[in-house]
Amino acid sequence: MLKPKRKITRQEIKKDPLLEKVGQINSYLHKNLKKLTIYGIAVVLLIVFSFLMFTSSKNKQTAASGSFGIAELKLKNGQVEKGIEELNRIVENFAGSDAAGLSIFLLAKNSLNEKMFDDARANFEIFIKEHKDNKMLLAAAYSGLAVCLEKNKDYAGAASNFEKGGKTSPYAYQQNECFLNSVRNLILINDLGRAEILVNETLDNEPDYKTKSSAESLLAQIEVLKG
Repeated sequence: MLKPKRKITRQEIKKDPLLEKVGQINSYLHKNLKKLTIYGIAVVLLIVFSFLMFTSSKNKQTAASGSFGIAELKLKNGQVEKGIEELNRIVENFAGSDAAGLSIFLLAKNSLNEKMFDDARANFEIFIKEHKDNKMLLAAAYSGLAVCLEKNKDYAGAASNFEKGGKTSPYAYQQNECFLNSVRNLILINDLGRAEILVNETLDNEPDYKTKSSAESLLAQIEVLKG
């Protein structure tokens, strides 16, 4: 004959650790329901706001890229003034975007080609300060700035920026070109020690035949000047 199950007393229920934990949680929820509701709403609002910001940023990047494509097309078709206007519009309306960075670079390059060295210098400096992600373009911007300084006979500044371009670039051919341009300016200010170091760095950097010949010619020139 089966014995009837013993009833669990209230005291034993209170001693059950699992039930105690459940009770504590239930009590906490009742006491803090208002706070939890507020926090929950805040979290939801934060998620919604983050999503809207992400969507807005994505749409902005897409619009900026489209405008940049239009500007490039106008420049290629010889509509330089309209292309420049479009680039300036991108810089103004889509500040901080990749397209804005590329627009600043193209504006600087166009000014350099037109021998508007002050305008070119200003835009190269903005690009260097605000758009550091693309190392190849950053190196080209340092070189562009160096050319502007060179034209103003600031050979020390030109040498420094050409060297920065060489040290920034991820590509050997660009590194070598920047270093040799720096060397030419270092020779003009008689900084032969630094010039020799950069020539040797170029020769150690597996240059092509033409670059190697230029480096060896500059090294010979430095040796003569050193006496």
